[in-house]
Amino acid sequence: MSRIISLLCILVSTATLFYSYLVPGYWIAALGFIMLGLIWVVSLHYKILWFSSLALLIQSAAAAAGIWLGLSSFLMAFAALNGLLAWDLNAFNQRLQLFPLTHELQIIEQRHLFWLGLTAICGLLLSSTAGILNIQFSFFITLGLIIFTFVGMIQLLSWMRKLAERVKNPFNG
Repeated sequence: MSRIISLLCILVSTATLFYSYLVPGYWIAALGFIMLGLIWVVSLHYKILWFSSLALLIQSAAAAAGIWLGLSSFLMAFAALNGLLAWDLNAFNQRLQLFPLTHELQIIEQRHLFWLGLTAICGLLLSSTAGILNIQFSFFITLGLIIFTFVGMIQLLSWMRKLAERVKNPFNG
């Protein structure tokens, strides 16, 4: 299941970058993204493990460059998000191959997909809200918001880990 979703994320990310760069006339870059997506899929088939990281780096840089060129920031964020999802799922699939196929492994995969989907939805909502509001913050306010976000994410992960331990062992206090 996660392999299919990973391939879909690669397809969506590649198609989004292709469309976003093709419409304003950057057709050479658009064709480059098609090639990148094809090579990424082929590298998954031949288990070239390092290429996912390179593809993520290229797609993230392309999304940042697209925003700098004045392309749709929502489409660039959407492409970068799908590239990140594909990269995460590829790494997750590599780790899953180390274990024998059991029912618990399927549960782990389902939980990972659930939390990854929830994270993706939150990311899209935040980027959409930021795009709609179009508020310009000073550097120090932006830095403070980034620090606040990281502290909040660490607290949320800590809370989720404690909750998972309680669910796993409900009789331990």
